[in-house]
Amino acid sequence: DPTTISRQLAYLREKGDAWTIQLHKDAHSAVYVDKARLEPGQVIPLRDSSILAFGGTPSRPDFQLQVTLAVKK
Repeated sequence: DPTTISRQLAYLREKGDAWTIQLHKDAHSAVYVDKARLEPGQVIPLRDSSILAFGGTPSRPDFQLQVTLAVKK
């Protein structure tokens, strides 16, 4: 049985040199930033090496990725 997660989980936004993540209003799966659950309406700044985890639990997510922020030239 394959694991599925929502297509619309969170908004990633860039403002200047900073990136943030905010839970999508229709998200049905959990989203974690560095093992802290993202709550509705909460906007979290991302840092280089932040870990984004989707679904499951913080220690056993269905999918995760690591943020790498690069300086624009």
